[in-house]
Amino acid sequence: MRKIYFILMAIAMMSVACSAQAQKQQRKPSKVQAKKDTLTIIQERVNAGDATAMNILGSWYYSGQNVKQDYTQAASLFTKAADKGNVQAIGNMAMCFQTGHGLKKDSAMAVKLYQKSIKEGNKALIKQHEKSAKSGSAFSGMLLYDIYHNGIGVEKDQKAALTNLKYAADANSTEAQLKYGLACMNSKSFTQAAAVFDKLAKKNHPTGIYYTGYLTFKGMGVAQDKAKGISYLKKAANLNMPNANYYLGKAYLEGDGIEKDEAKAIAHLEKSAVSAFLPDAKWILGNCYLNGEGVKTDYANAAAWLAEVAAHKDYTDKFNDLLSEKRQANFKTYLKGLKDYYVNKDFAAAMKSFKELEKAKNPEGITMQALCLLNDNYDKHNSKKGLKLLEKAAESSAMAACKLGGIYDQGKLVDKDTKKAVQLLEKAADKGNGEAVCLLGMKYFKGEGVSQDYAKAASYLLRAEAMHSLTVEGAKCLAKCYQNKVNSLPDLRDAAERIQKLSNTKENDALVKMLRAI
Repeated sequence: MRKIYFILMAIAMMSVACSAQAQKQQRKPSKVQAKKDTLTIIQERVNAGDATAMNILGSWYYSGQNVKQDYTQAASLFTKAADKGNVQAIGNMAMCFQTGHGLKKDSAMAVKLYQKSIKEGNKALIKQHEKSAKSGSAFSGMLLYDIYHNGIGVEKDQKAALTNLKYAADANSTEAQLKYGLACMNSKSFTQAAAVFDKLAKKNHPTGIYYTGYLTFKGMGVAQDKAKGISYLKKAANLNMPNANYYLGKAYLEGDGIEKDEAKAIAHLEKSAVSAFLPDAKWILGNCYLNGEGVKTDYANAAAWLAEVAAHKDYTDKFNDLLSEKRQANFKTYLKGLKDYYVNKDFAAAMKSFKELEKAKNPEGITMQALCLLNDNYDKHNSKKGLKLLEKAAESSAMAACKLGGIYDQGKLVDKDTKKAVQLLEKAADKGNGEAVCLLGMKYFKGEGVSQDYAKAASYLLRAEAMHSLTVEGAKCLAKCYQNKVNSLPDLRDAAERIQKLSNTKENDALVKMLRAI
């Protein structure tokens, strides 16, 4: 980048209006005089608006050649030349942003300008940065990775891209190590991946810790050590890594490499379910609630979790096969009743299904009968009978406890009792009811029936989000927790991004969509 371009000087010197004969008669100029003459010519061309001359003079000021070194003046000249479209000057501006010489250091802007210069034909930059990358410049390595990976001013070349990415990773760039490690995983180069992620883990990087745990647990690229892998996965799970929670949950559920603990398995799987890329976590949770594995059988929770993946291309057939199983006849009856209740609004037909379920001694049969009787649109609406049934169901049904808690909170049909409402919601939340978890989060945020506690509010609301039970109102409360920088939030560094995401929250309609499809 610091190379001085002398082509223009040669042209300028040749254009001086003096004859060959006169030149022969003149005394040979001194070096000082030649320097003054050259500088005068370049300055005249700069004054005339010549972009090439501006870039040359800027290079002189940057390197201190022919003039006193002055980075500010150099950057000013590069900027003026770049504004006129000079590709070399654009690259030189990038250099100023990269080094912080003459312009405020800004790596992102440097990358943008380097890419622009290369895209517009400045291929010399590629050779310069290739040399720097090989010499240990992480910046140059990452720049060339982007250039070759995306085909910026060159043909796409993934081999060259990865070569330069490795240079940057070897130069200890965290960003490069992360990208290179993931690239190695994708290409099944597990030994290289393990080495790179180990470096990241030593930097306490969550992704590095997770992959080190995963690869060690599986014995991929390193000697298998399930106990050591589990320890890394636990650390990654504490750093809010959904994948770590998923594999840790499975390990607890199966007793693989760790003592079997179904309650811990459910807790970890629940946390992992927040990720859209882990549908299997939702599928496993749905089956756990359906079959009473690690938790008591709960058709409402089972339906809620299975609804999250029922339409997923990899789970549609699995879901249909599940419903066709003879042992799931009662669950199928439950879903039929829900469809009549929520979709068809045929409460008489729904009551028939739920009474069948009650005979099978499933508490959700009583819960849903109560909700039918409490529904104003049911022609046999009976609030007194419905409330009595709901209170009976609340003894064992999380959904019933949640709905009853809402009734006491609103003071409808009963005297308002916020304290009792909270107790019922806590009971439902402990049994995995997402609606109750969200309501409790809002209670603690507003200080309704409990002492106001933003940390507890955030904890409940984050759990509700993972359970896909966060309402629009709940999302607003959680967004305010981020705005208030509540310390218990695990991702405060991404607060602005989280607040934006929460502003787009919509009510979850997965259950209704599933019911319509069956």
